[in-house]
Amino acid sequence: FDFQKGDVLLHTRWLFHRSMPLTSAGRAHFTKLGQESALKRYSVRYEYGDSCLIKGFTNFEFSALLNPKNKGKALAQINRDDGPFYPKCYPESMNVHEIEEMNRLIVDKFPIAETKKAELLAKIFRR
Repeated sequence: FDFQKGDVLLHTRWLFHRSMPLTSAGRAHFTKLGQESALKRYSVRYEYGDSCLIKGFTNFEFSALLNPKNKGKALAQINRDDGPFYPKCYPESMNVHEIEEMNRLIVDKFPIAETKKAELLAKIFRR
């Protein structure tokens, strides 16, 4: 490709995201609920722990929605201070405490973050 300075690249967000099929356990979960799974695949993203969250108004990362002071912080620092929003993967591994904290994150914090995200989107795209 002959990309030049100023060129605009239009692409789907899946271009740079690796995705994996929903597992049989995931399909069984939705079947047990009596629901058709709208989620056919999930996206796996890998970042270094020293990568930092962006600052700014439209940061939709759950860790930033729940604690605006996380904007601009390194992911590893957020994990240490606020919970495992960005879990470790091979060759590092999570300890038992971090695994327990992930459950608390999903059950207690994610619903609050989802509400805050919806409020922020409504504020941006007022109808």
